[in-house]
Parts: sequence; structure tokens; C-alpha cells
Amino acid sequence: MCLRTLPRVFEKKRTGIIFFAILLISFCAVFAASSGEFWAEGKRGWVKFFAQKGYVEVEGKGKLWLKTGLEAKEEIEGNYETIEKEGEVVLYKGFQGKVKVTGMSFRVEFRGENIKFHAVGKGKAALKGEGTFKTDKESEQKWGVDYKWAHCRF
Repeated sequence: MCLRTLPRVFEKKRTGIIFFAILLISFCAVFAASSGEFWAEGKRGWVKFFAQKGYVEVEGKGKLWLKTGLEAKEEIEGNYETIEKEGEVVLYKGFQGKVKVTGMSFRVEFRGENIKFHAVGKGKAALKGEGTFKTDKESEQKWGVDYKWAHCRF
């Protein structure tokens, strides 16, 4: 027969609670450090955004390409003339409005005018044309200087 003393029982529970708290804090730190925020505005140009996770909002007038899978969802507000599907990619010609895509593993490309772009999560962007961009870790920069591609990771 084994008798457990009350302090010994509480010591095991306290050790478990401390371990769980440390594990929870570690996960929160990893997820907080692995996401960022991105903004871009331009008169005209081409913006390509590749997301691992998060959401993106794009506004403007031009052509919109979306590649979403089962892990992403899009909400489209505005007008467009036609839709063409090429495999998993959907092209909206004559797009004028706003689109919001949320989820994981998606791609958004926009080519046109009056571009406003905002993304939160983890991904990378490529920009060409005339405009500015910034991230939560970097100050504002010009994109499309000399019509070269600008690249950004966040």
C-alpha cells in the first residue's frame, strides 16, 4: 500500500500546469512572429501576391487572377465583364471593385489602375509599375522604379 501525501500530489499538478503554460507561450510567440502586414498603392501596374496564410484585400480597375484551393475563400464586390478559367486559375476581365481572399495557400494577381492592396499573414509580393509599398517592419518604398520588379516578403 502506497500513501500519497497532499504536498506531493500538488507538486505534480503544479509541474504539469507550469509545463503547459510554457508550451502555450512558446506557440503564441511562434505564431505571432510568423506573420506580418503589407500595404501597396499604385497608379497602375501589376501586383502578384502569394500567401501561405492570412488574408488579402485588393481594390482597383483592371484584370484580376485568383488561384484558391479548398483552403481559401474569396469575397468579390464589384463588376467584371467576363470570367475565364485556366485550370485552377480564374481570370476576371474588366474587373472594377474589391476582392478579399482569406485562408491558406492562395495566389492573387492584379494588373490595372488605382491599385490598393492590403495583406495580413505570411506571404510574398512582387510589384511592377508605379506606386509605393510598405510592411509592418519596413518603411515606405517605391515599386516599379525603371519598370523593374520589386519583391517583398513578410
